[in-house]
Amino acid sequence: MRNEKPLSLMESLELRVLRSVSALDTPPTDTGTGGDTGGTGGGTNPPPVDCVSAETITADRQKITDDLAKLAADRAAADQTIQQKRDALDAARQALQTQAAPLRAKLAQDTKQCEQTLQGDRTAIQTANQSLFKQIMNDVNAVLAARRDPTARQAALDKLTADRQQLQTTLAPLLEKLQKDVTDCATLLAADQQAIDDLFANDPTVKAAQAALDAARKEGADKLADDQALLSADRQQLEHDFEHQCDGQDTDGDGDHDQDDDHGDDDDHDDDKGDDNDDHHEDDDHHDDRDDDDDKGAGGGASNGGHGHHSDNGHQEAAWRAALAHRRSTFAG
Repeated sequence: MRNEKPLSLMESLELRVLRSVSALDTPPTDTGTGGDTGGTGGGTNPPPVDCVSAETITADRQKITDDLAKLAADRAAADQTIQQKRDALDAARQALQTQAAPLRAKLAQDTKQCEQTLQGDRTAIQTANQSLFKQIMNDVNAVLAARRDPTARQAALDKLTADRQQLQTTLAPLLEKLQKDVTDCATLLAADQQAIDDLFANDPTVKAAQAALDAARKEGADKLADDQALLSADRQQLEHDFEHQCDGQDTDGDGDHDQDDDHGDDDDHDDDKGDDNDDHHEDDDHHDDRDDDDDKGAGGGASNGGHGHHSDNGHQEAAWRAALAHRRSTFAG
């Protein structure tokens, strides 16, 4: 009957030996980026196929520089064109100054006449108001003086009422004349100004110059709006490419976008100390069936002899393959 003790001694190595030998039996695929990620090659995973290269980032920056230059150039060109059109319009208007002179003279004369007329109306209203108001105040004093004499008081009240009515009767036509003169003057002065405006608005040279100025303003505004839109789009593209650039990608596949610790294992020193998947819990390679993590009383501790961590890859491979062969022979029996 077979002794089952060797099988129990191998039990602690079963999973890691099979995993290690499986890794040795399956050669890594060369990605052309510096060797495999396990062992001592020190290579890194290839960047994602959709990441943005440094050359693309540089090109994006150059686009923004070009956009800013184009925006500045178009703005300067638009300002220059608009100023030229404005100068042409001013020249066309200046050519009409001789024809506009008598119209402006009439406007100035009518304005002065209206001011005098309206001032006379206001003066007449003020004079009548002051004269009659003084009479009304005398009537009020008479009413107060005759308060003990009903007959005299009634006579004073009647006179006060009559003088108040006289004030309204006197002021009514004066106020009406003032209102009419205001309306007439506004109409006259508006007609004078309209004659001047029509002279410039209907002149063919001025009309052509004004249309050219309006077109230049619109063309410049449209071109600058297109430049701003292009600049905004290129800036958004640069931001997008920065977020997806190849540098700083997840090279070790653990999703944390940190650089791999290049120990050839899955441990980035960020896992829990108690994680059983930490690759530091591997066989101590003392060519025996126990690890340094076994009980200190089981025939010696970690301080006895050299550890497999300092042996070369060939020594580790030989030990793993020997353990696997022993395991397979035990099962075959």
